Amino acid sequence: GSVQVNSSVASGAAVSLTILLDVSGSMAIGNKLAEVKTCLRPFLQSTLRPSDEAALLIFADGAVEVASAHTTQKSDIWAVLEKTEAYGKTALNDAVGVSPEYANKGRREKRALILITDGVENDSEYSPDQALEVARRVDVPIYTIGYKMPLSDEDLRRLKKGSTTTPEGIAGNLERFSRATGGMAFFARTLGELMTALAEIKAELS
Repeated sequence: GSVQVNSSVASGAAVSLTILLDVSGSMAIGNKLAEVKTCLRPFLQSTLRPSDEAALLIFADGAVEVASAHTTQKSDIWAVLEKTEAYGKTALNDAVGVSPEYANKGRREKRALILITDGVENDSEYSPDQALEVARRVDVPIYTIGYKMPLSDEDLRRLKKGSTTTPEGIAGNLERFSRATGGMAFFARTLGELMTALAEIKAELS
């Protein structure tokens, strides 16, 4: 009998993906972090090919932490991700500023950063412009996924006291980060949309 080769496995160069995950306190509201984990598990374990590398960076309270360095052992990343809880404030712009440089350490010729966030920003030292300036110096596309972002000014104010940003402003920043670096921006409100966004990013990189 003939052997069927899965075309997605057979084609394209291997990729080094760095997942930059928002684990700030607002991600605990409405089960956001739990749902992101639900989608990332099959993404890591079956969407990515054995030769693809992945790394996991998590950010909250102004710090970006390397939760799992670049590896082809995606089960190691899942083991860390599964235990990750949401805490603290969001320094989204700062995370965007520092992470591309780390993403660039990937050993595969195609490298990309996937930022997953609810978009609530309340603790950055960088402005969006400064973050973008730094991110652009590193030649790594940033794919952004805004998950269950606040839809109204009222929602946003509940999550962030004295907010001067608007939901449109946050979405606009994510789009700018992606456009300026050669990535794409996605906005998802359901598990299904999140799965689709991850699949589209993978297809784009294959």
